[in-house]
Order: sequence, then structure tokens, then C-alpha cells
Amino acid sequence: RKVTISSPGTGEVVNIVGNATLGSQNSDGFGPSLAIGKPQGIAFSSIGASYYIYYTDSTFGRIKRYDPITKHVTNVVGSSASGWKDGHSSAVGIGLIYGLHVTEDGTRIFFADRSANKIRMHNTTSNMVTTVAGSGARSTMDGPATSATFYFPIYISLNEQRNMLYISQMGSSSSSDSKVRRLNLNSFVVESLAGDGTQANLDGPGSSAQIGQSFGITHLP
Repeated sequence: RKVTISSPGTGEVVNIVGNATLGSQNSDGFGPSLAIGKPQGIAFSSIGASYYIYYTDSTFGRIKRYDPITKHVTNVVGSSASGWKDGHSSAVGIGLIYGLHVTEDGTRIFFADRSANKIRMHNTTSNMVTTVAGSGARSTMDGPATSATFYFPIYISLNEQRNMLYISQMGSSSSSDSKVRRLNLNSFVVESLAGDGTQANLDGPGSSAQIGQSFGITHLP
């Protein structure tokens, strides 16, 4: 139950958040001594001379922000509210959350809500959370973002042009939904890129290849 980073100068691994004990859903405060849940995804953003480290807490359904200057952690998105309705970041409910991606200017935070089967976005200017893809149904259907469906989306990666969001979808051990998918942020259309849904290890063309439960994703520039 810790968040650690490697120092770029020395390679030393430094604990920045967490004291290895389970905290509460509202745990904010001094990072190194804080009791937290289970951290999963991590992302960085810089605004001028300032930069922040964001991480997801899958235990309590939260997105947290660590300030390297003050060494304090604050809650950015998530509350104890039930359900997955959109709204103000301090009042929305978030399900089991793993991956997130923060735009370089820190204005948008995309995250995969595994429980809601949706891709959601937090606008850091308006502090509003909206759904950008996924109807909420648990299945795999390509098409317009509002009607497309996901089966346990977990990790995401945004390209440098900020117009394509890549999504790893784990499915379940009893389903045929293990795929890599893509959301076009210009046309808002979701399409499957890799995997026929079968959880196995088979190389080949994207649509007929087979992949296991993928727990991470990135892209080349």
C-alpha cells in the first residue's frame, strides 16, 4: 500500500505516499505517513514550473493527487456516493478503477471505470466528470461512443496528438472479451484493434490474434 518513484539522478527508490497500512476512503494529508487503499494506475502532469503525480485508489474508488513540493495528497475525484452518475468531482461515485491518463497540461484526466464499464473524464477546470464512452452494459460492441460497450476496461493510454485513446479490456475468465480497443476523440467512435476475445496467446492479424487479461497498455510516439 505504497506509491514509490525512482529518483532520475541516483536511481534510488523513494516512497512518496503510503505507510503500508489500510486507510479510509477520505485519507488525505502528508504523503509518506498516509494510510491508503490499493494504488493502481499512476500518471504525471506539469503546469508551468509545477508538476503533480496522480494515482488511482481501487479500494475506495478515488483519484488522488500528490504535490512533490508540499508532499501532501488530496482527493481529486470520487466520493462515497453509490452508483456511477456523472457530476461534480467531489460528489461522483467511481467503481473499481485502475488506469488513468492525465493530459500534459493537466486539464483533463481520462480514466477507465471497470465497475461501470465506461471510460470517463474529469475536467480539472470545471471539476466535472463526464462519460466519454460506454453505455454501461457489460459486453463488447463497437460503434458510437454513447452506445459502444465495454467488458471490464482497466488501463488506458492517450497518444501525443490527444485524439486517440487506447484501452485494454480484460473481460473475464468465462467470457470472450479480452481485447485492445480504441476511442477516436474526434469522431467519438470505438473500435476493436486486437484480440478476437479468446483469452489465450496467439500471434497474428489484430482481429484474429488472441490475448490474455491485459493489465497495462502504452503506445509508441
